[in-house]
Amino acid sequence: FPKKKGADYASLPENALRTRAFAPLPRGGGARGLSAPDSPLSLCGERRQCWPYTARKLRDICCRQAQSQNYRKNRRVVERFTTVYLLLMINLALFSLDHLAKVHIVKWFYLNHRHPKWWQYVTAMFCHNGWDHLSNNLFMLYVFGKMVEEEEGSWGLGLTYLLCGIVSNVVSKVFLAANYVTVGASGAIFGLIVVGLLSKARLSWRMPVEMLSVGPFVYQHLAKEIQMARQTGGVDPTRGTNHVAHLAGAATAGALVWAGRSIGDRLSRDGKKL
Repeated sequence: FPKKKGADYASLPENALRTRAFAPLPRGGGARGLSAPDSPLSLCGERRQCWPYTARKLRDICCRQAQSQNYRKNRRVVERFTTVYLLLMINLALFSLDHLAKVHIVKWFYLNHRHPKWWQYVTAMFCHNGWDHLSNNLFMLYVFGKMVEEEEGSWGLGLTYLLCGIVSNVVSKVFLAANYVTVGASGAIFGLIVVGLLSKARLSWRMPVEMLSVGPFVYQHLAKEIQMARQTGGVDPTRGTNHVAHLAGAATAGALVWAGRSIGDRLSRDGKKL
């Protein structure tokens, strides 16, 4: 808002002109003897004297409106291009094609242990056996995917999801019998859970609260997976849960975090030497 005396009010926003800050002054001068205009504001482009309090209020209103518009614009851009929503949409799209539209070609995306194809190690992590299987994985992907993306960025989330999912499918192929077919994003999601927990393990005042909030949940699930894998031999025969894939995804995530921090520490030491 211009501070000069006699500013042109025709360039001001229309909604700002309606504020109660522009109360008309009595004719013949106000408290300090300022000459008041015939009306609170004029939109005809004439130059008139502005009450100092009104000028400050109008300047604050315009700044708040500009900041609010920029925030909403930037927020829309961020929400439009995030990896977690891309992964969610891919899972939903393949489920719709497989179970709703009955597109039989999607069956080729399943990991067939007897005759595996190279692309099935990637595509199997986006396919699901039913709605319950999909809804559970989507919820976990949404919660922990956002956590990982907040700490590691979009590329970090995408690479973690793909690497943990591929390794879990490879381990399933190696350790399970040839009559199995593997589908689901559980191995990749267990990797996201471990990365989300370890990424919060940094020295700050928030670390105890975050670790106490997320740590028990992760510990209980990992302990349950280890126990079930020992009892069932890797796959639950009644529910078809692949515990081997879950543990493989979690172990891959731990290795990724350890390797990333080791490389980062080495680069930082080399930079200090230089």
